[in-house]
Amino acid sequence: MKVLLVGLVWLATCLPAQAAPNDAELDAALARYRELGLPEPPAAAPFVILQGTGVSYLNGVRQENPLHPAFRLEATADGAQPYLRGTLIDTDNYVQIDVEPLSKPPEVDKLATNSWFDDFERDQGLAIGLQLWARGAKNLARQLILRGANGKLLADRVALLAADHWYAQVIESEVPLPEIQRRLQAAVALLPDSMPAGNNHPFRQMPPWTTVLEQLERTNRPPTTPPDPMTKLVLDLVHSRHHAGMGHSDAPDAPFEAVVRQGFAIVPALLAHLDDARMTRAQMGGMHKFRSYIRPLGEIADDALQQIAGGAIQLRGLNPPRVDRDAAAAWWKEARTRQEDEYLVERFLCAPSDFDRQGPLRILAAKFPERLELAVIELVEQHPDRVAHLVVDTIADGSMRKQKKSELLQRIAAVKEQRLHALRRLADVDEPRFCVLLLEVLQNAPSKTPSSVWTSPDADFGHLVILTPQPEVWQEFLRAARRAEVGLRMEYMGMFTYRYVGDRQRRQRIACLAAFLDDEESYDVAASGQTGPHAAFTFRQLTMRDFAASKLAALLGLDRHGAPEWNSEQWAALRAEVRLALAKSGIEPMQLPATDGK
Repeated sequence: MKVLLVGLVWLATCLPAQAAPNDAELDAALARYRELGLPEPPAAAPFVILQGTGVSYLNGVRQENPLHPAFRLEATADGAQPYLRGTLIDTDNYVQIDVEPLSKPPEVDKLATNSWFDDFERDQGLAIGLQLWARGAKNLARQLILRGANGKLLADRVALLAADHWYAQVIESEVPLPEIQRRLQAAVALLPDSMPAGNNHPFRQMPPWTTVLEQLERTNRPPTTPPDPMTKLVLDLVHSRHHAGMGHSDAPDAPFEAVVRQGFAIVPALLAHLDDARMTRAQMGGMHKFRSYIRPLGEIADDALQQIAGGAIQLRGLNPPRVDRDAAAAWWKEARTRQEDEYLVERFLCAPSDFDRQGPLRILAAKFPERLELAVIELVEQHPDRVAHLVVDTIADGSMRKQKKSELLQRIAAVKEQRLHALRRLADVDEPRFCVLLLEVLQNAPSKTPSSVWTSPDADFGHLVILTPQPEVWQEFLRAARRAEVGLRMEYMGMFTYRYVGDRQRRQRIACLAAFLDDEESYDVAASGQTGPHAAFTFRQLTMRDFAASKLAALLGLDRHGAPEWNSEQWAALRAEVRLALAKSGIEPMQLPATDGK
């Protein structure tokens, strides 16, 4: 499930002089909640109070993270801990503050239930309240339900929650679109005329429910005659999750990729569907003055056409820019007279941006792999500074000989800005050569902190050293860290606790950090001039030994990891606790050969 941003706004607006619903009304609301197919936690899922782990400041003062009521679900196979927060499954990182039976009744006005950002206007406080009512926690349930009433009838609020929820499932779930249409129709039928979909939401375009249902009906309606193969691929874009805008990922989308890989053969079908209003499962994330919305099929077809053309068609408009229809027709009239592979190689080598090269690269890989191999070699040998991550991945995952892959990746890694990803993929292809190159890089690592340490390629070495267990590489990493200024030293190891790292080289990471538990050098973060989320950005001053203790506490599973407001006694206590945990783990601090200096 997609992770949505958690709100920081307290929904503590209680309705003055509004009577609390009685038991019969709440029983009826729960029955309607269930009838409309809204989520309930499994019986074994405990009710918990959570607190976010992020750090935020307002006018230089650290803000307390909000508390969230939720139900803890079973951990997933990859180790993530999901929670049911109303109708939304959330996998953000939280600290569990309390679990049922609760140690004390929560202060309802301090519980954050709704998102301030973009949650399809769902009244999650109502959902949690009804889930608690079903559990028999009547007092807390009644308080949560009442505070979001705002003069609306309880039955109407449940119907609106269901409509908002099922509309959100278009992009949040794998529920088939016909089932979403059926569920949404049932919810909308219960809404009074005074409760249309609200289009005054600051972050999301919410069309009228009649428009949403008409769009879904057209999306789910089968064609009157069987479409040709290319048109069928275009129509299958209703299943696309080719997201765009703020917060979107570049994860592959099978329906979209299937269209783009057809190349020139699918262009006529795309041109015929540029204004198709069918609903897809893709979202345009809002930004600045533009609000989020669910993307229509025509917009996805537009993206596919742009990729096939390699950015050669004039665009118009904003959020997102769309191909100019006349320009698209003129481009196709000229392009169809050329050999397709010739056109694609030209765009791959000469297009002005990495984005414009992506489509030609994908089509060449699918239809003309031999031409692609020659084009990649030409690009790397003549323009290594223009190699994007997608090209690096194409080399590493393609069918060319291992020796040639290794040679090309090494050539790309010689460009500092390309080094991180090229060496990462070289580790997959040729680990011995990766280790040789990484040793050379570490031996020549700078000691001065870059002006923007969190964006500098000279601070990325931690992401590379975790790719190998080789002792000589780790020892060279330790030497580079000891030579580095304290801010850069912290940056090297700041990512050792990143979630994506998992269990990679856990013993080596712990041993390396333990080597700095006696390092008293202090980093004056406030005076460093550094900006952005660098390794110590939440602190004003921090010693290297306390930084190491904080990271080790996380890796060793201790309950507390340190905080900016801690005093020296608290840090000393944490270091002592870390040393005890290290002793129990049997992991010794990493040592350099006796011939090395400090």
